[in-house]
Amino acid sequence: MMSIVRELGLEAKRLRVPLTDAAVEELRAGDLVYLDGPIFTAMSKWHIRTIDQQVEPPFDIRDNCNVVMHVGPAVRRQGNGYEINSLSPLVSMMFARWTPTVLGRLGVKATIGKAGMPPWVYREGFQKYRAVYLLSVGTWIGAWYASCVRRVRDVFWLDMGLPEATWILEVEEFGPFLVECDVRGNSFYEAINRKINAENLLRLLGEKPYEFVMKRVGEVSPADDIW
Repeated sequence: MMSIVRELGLEAKRLRVPLTDAAVEELRAGDLVYLDGPIFTAMSKWHIRTIDQQVEPPFDIRDNCNVVMHVGPAVRRQGNGYEINSLSPLVSMMFARWTPTVLGRLGVKATIGKAGMPPWVYREGFQKYRAVYLLSVGTWIGAWYASCVRRVRDVFWLDMGLPEATWILEVEEFGPFLVECDVRGNSFYEAINRKINAENLLRLLGEKPYEFVMKRVGEVSPADDIW
């Protein structure tokens, strides 16, 4: 896939996990990123247990595995281990209210998901704690992302069920992902929406349209409204 990106005339950055502060600081909204190393998965039950119930995760996030993916993997048992068949990220808006705490308390440097988050999370989360938000490039790509998993390093909290369990995955050339929000709080979506407003809607309507062209639930509503 990285070769295809090059053939399209695009540039992509390939980063090693755990991500360093310097590597994350260099990223800009709109960049394409590939990852190598360990990542972990997290869904609703992980956030409730870790943040609401304040149960310490049983692995080193800050210094070893500081990339989280909002996903419930499609998993198949294979002998004494597991095989990951699909990794299709979930809508990150579902986890927005926990995100600043995940970044600040646990030291996560990159969050992978889809569909964006409310602007307040960009300010109070990614900008404040100098982290980035990465978007998957399409709902069709789950099987491709799974093909980038070299092995399941470990799995924790299986009592929550296979999809909700915390999977530690060793990935290689994992991507592409789009940097939607960088450490300065710049949002790729917001920049594109401003461009659409300025070049098209303002000209057609002769007045200021809605703040967001492509609204998603939670962007113009309190975070609790989506839960």
